[in-house]
Order: sequence, then structure tokens, then C-alpha cells
Amino acid sequence: MKKIITLLCLLSITLVGCSSAKNKSKDSDIAYIKDKGVLIVGITDFAPMDYQDENNEWIGFDADVAKLVANDLGVAIQFVEIDWDNKILELDNKSIDVVWNGMTLTDEVKKAMECSKPYINNAQVVVVNKKDANITEFADMQFAVEAGSAGEAVAKENGFNYISLAT
Repeated sequence: MKKIITLLCLLSITLVGCSSAKNKSKDSDIAYIKDKGVLIVGITDFAPMDYQDENNEWIGFDADVAKLVANDLGVAIQFVEIDWDNKILELDNKSIDVVWNGMTLTDEVKKAMECSKPYINNAQVVVVNKKDANITEFADMQFAVEAGSAGEAVAKENGFNYISLAT
């Protein structure tokens, strides 16, 4: 009988990148957004955090919080689906104002962009039946991980056999 193992990646959800780390102060970013009258949010399709409903409207936890922030700033909101690997480039080019998505706050991320405090913490967890909890058996198993994610880093770090899937 095949053992079933689940790798759970609970994301650190953070408002990141009101500016790239190269830009000026946070105050100037807020003034910039207010002057434009719109908050442009870089987002990826990642249900239940961000996804589109039957009317192609972005909904989900992150999308809903982003809407509240835009409302609080007194500006409209525009969601732009981005290629996750280009998020820093998108910020630097000002094609988006913020990246609003599940992201693990690595040192690399913190150096590249301004980040809020996380509002959900993450963990990389392997769930197995207690009687099967022998990590040496993982060498024969294959894991599916999100490309560029903390899950991929954990799989690589532990020498697991894995495939990276695009979001």
C-alpha cells in the first residue's frame, strides 16, 4: 500500500513592496499613490488568498484586505496579475505599487523591497501517519512544490526528490 504524505506550505502573508528598497521613504510612496488616485496591486492567482470570481473580479483574503487599504487611502484599486519571478522588476518599473500575495519574508525579499509586518505566519510541514514518521523514507518519494516558493527551498535543502510547478 502506498503511503500518502502531504507537504503543507502555510504562507507568510505580507503586504510587500510599497516601494522597492531602492526607492525613497514610505511617506513618498503613499503620497505617490494618493496623487495617482489608484493603488496598483501586483497579484497572482492563488486561491483562497487571491482568485477571480465568475465576473473576473479579484476576491479572496488578500484581495479583500487590499481593497480595504485602498479604500482607507481614498483611492481606487487596480489588480494586475504578475509573473511572480518578476515582482521586484515590476516594482522598480512602477508598473505596480505593491506586491500583495503570500510570500515568505526571506533576507533576499527584505533587501529587495519594503515589507509590512506579516499578518499570517508560515511553516513548512510534512504530514504523515505517526507510525510512518521516518524521514529516511522521504528519499524515495517525490514532492510537488510551487516554483520559487519556500516549499521548494525546504525540499531542496533537505535533499528531497521534487518537481517545481508554476503557479
